[in-house]
Amino acid sequence: MKLYHGATRDNASQILADGFQDLTSNFGLFNAVTGDPVNTTGVFFSNVVLDENEGVSSETYFVLNIPDIELTNYEWFEEGKGYREWCVPADLANLYLVDRTVYSWEELQMNSESDRRNPIGQAENILWPSDSFYQSSSDTGDVAGQERLSVRELVCQLYKESIAVDPGEFLGLLDVDDLVAFNHQSEQIMHWLTATRELIRIEKQ
Repeated sequence: MKLYHGATRDNASQILADGFQDLTSNFGLFNAVTGDPVNTTGVFFSNVVLDENEGVSSETYFVLNIPDIELTNYEWFEEGKGYREWCVPADLANLYLVDRTVYSWEELQMNSESDRRNPIGQAENILWPSDSFYQSSSDTGDVAGQERLSVRELVCQLYKESIAVDPGEFLGLLDVDDLVAFNHQSEQIMHWLTATRELIRIEKQ
């Protein structure tokens, strides 16, 4: 599920440097009977971009995609609200801090309009990698008595292993430091691919 977290510019810089940090607050949550604030600890997320209309004043936003199964125990249920809310542990949120882009409210509104024009399911509009994308300098071979897999085979193997176990269990098998490093490397690769694609587009004009 796509979730949004609003922050000030200073807090956004801190998140980029150190990741999300747990905060104890009522986050606007009150006891329906007594009216007393209900404190909880974690990081606040919603499934929509909150602004002044919901009593929230954020200068920047982060966007995370967290599997529904990971969110089951952290959702708040309040009557009368037209959106959903979660208070997620910082450790869990940091696992999915893959998109380190800091968005403005205007940028997210533009993205929302684009999503409505290109709904999920229009697979013909998605540029999937061709087979050549997976080709390495050499095919599967034997190195020092151990089988060497092609990039494509590694991707397929990782996919099969990831769906064979419970998502929480699979994440538990991963080293957090390795995952953070992988996310950083993936981001660099995506930036390179985007820049390369743009150069190709310009040359074709």
